[in-house]
Amino acid sequence: MKKFIIEMDVRDNELDAQQIVNNSNYMIYLSHARHKHVDSIGLNFDDYLKNNQKLVLLSCTLKYVNSLVANDSFVVSSTICKGELPYQWCYKQDIKRKNDSKVILKASFLSTCINGNLEGDEKLYIPDLIKNILE
Repeated sequence: MKKFIIEMDVRDNELDAQQIVNNSNYMIYLSHARHKHVDSIGLNFDDYLKNNQKLVLLSCTLKYVNSLVANDSFVVSSTICKGELPYQWCYKQDIKRKNDSKVILKASFLSTCINGNLEGDEKLYIPDLIKNILE
């Protein structure tokens, strides 16, 4: 599944003194969507860790456009695409408010998998489950 969408709601504890969603919560929304996305294709973080392999983020870029407020419902979309280097893949994500479809933010996250059983450049790779999506 190259593209994944999840619906969520703003919770009261996520609001700041201005009654808008605190910026740190957007990272949590995006992370939750990425984890659900890879889970939906059968990629399990615990299974990789048991084999001394770690799925990690290398970088992220966030562009805030609008804010979520109390009682907003929103969707987070996540699309897996090719990264900058052969051992990387990218999650292109956005958050949109449901009632007016306004874009709240756009994000890009570069990822890789580190094989702790190998040395050098060979230890970085893209898991087959992700490679299959990219082809």
